[in-house]
Amino acid sequence: MDDYPAPFSLEETAQRRAELARLSILLSHLPNRERDLIALKYGAELTNRQIARLTRLSESNVGTILNRIIRRLRVEWEAEDER
Repeated sequence: MDDYPAPFSLEETAQRRAELARLSILLSHLPNRERDLIALKYGAELTNRQIARLTRLSESNVGTILNRIIRRLRVEWEAEDER
């Protein structure tokens, strides 16, 4: 039996691409520092501790900043949904 996930339908693929484009726009509006932190956390998959070492911020500060960024992105995403 194959352990590969089922391929996405055309509709699902289109929806995912639209969501990625939308997220890209939201991320592009972030200040550089915040965008860098998001890239390190989710792109490079670094821990908050690793990010702290690289950025010379405290580990708790990294967590707080990331939490605020994610919260703000969610609010903006939901606001767009309501339009």
